[in-house]
Amino acid sequence: MMSRDISGLVIPAAGLGTRLRPLTERTPKELLPLGGRPALWGALLEAAAAGVGRAVVVVSPAKASLRAWVEAERGRWPLEIAVAEQAAPLGALDAVEAGRRLLDGGPFAVLYPDLVSLPSQRGLAALLAGWRASGAEAAIGVYRVGSVEEASRRGASARVRWRGGAPAREGEAAALAGLEAAPLAPGAWHTTLAEVRGASFDAALHEVPGEGDGRVLGAWCGLGAAGLAAGVALPGVVLDLGVLAGYDDAVGRFERGVGAWRGGGGS
Repeated sequence: MMSRDISGLVIPAAGLGTRLRPLTERTPKELLPLGGRPALWGALLEAAAAGVGRAVVVVSPAKASLRAWVEAERGRWPLEIAVAEQAAPLGALDAVEAGRRLLDGGPFAVLYPDLVSLPSQRGLAALLAGWRASGAEAAIGVYRVGSVEEASRRGASARVRWRGGAPAREGEAAALAGLEAAPLAPGAWHTTLAEVRGASFDAALHEVPGEGDGRVLGAWCGLGAAGLAAGVALPGVVLDLGVLAGYDDAVGRFERGVGAWRGGGGS
């Protein structure tokens, strides 16, 4: 029986933010303002609400202001916060590995800071609960695309293929057959927010040829084929801050009071 605990959380924040230019020409996307806080605030709220003991934020050498902000937050949250550096822009898979080296081994979670869950920052908590209940060795957050308009406010994400039926309700897990690169479309299930990885993910990744982030889809397909992966339907809505239309939508929601930060522990 595998452990139902994670060793910690990796938050890959070393990306260049090219999809958000010109907003990111001077400010890292994780520090863009949202609801009176830097956008990365949402990721720390997720970690705190999920009871994570240690979170590693991965930055690039070009993001000195982001490193300084994260280091200033240490000691202000009910979890240990560490910083790792991705020396070269080699993609999200490499960034996650840079952060993982600061954890103690075993299953760990990955939380993508471009994404913010509403009405409260409890998407990661829901994912971990669904993963534990499912008995799967790996799990990923999923959502069902509601409309063409919603799809237009989101960047690309992987489409889910189910082994049987999709989750019937929020917070429920269902077995994955795999993931595929496909456009967002109403009614389709896609990945979002966060995932849980462990030794089974490493083994599946080892079987995928090539290099770079494209191997991740192959790893999830390998896990699905082996019956080791689950998708957890996350509650509420997850906003994509990584594209201009999504960031503008999120800012508008917070200004109208439709979105808000919940809980906290930082300054």
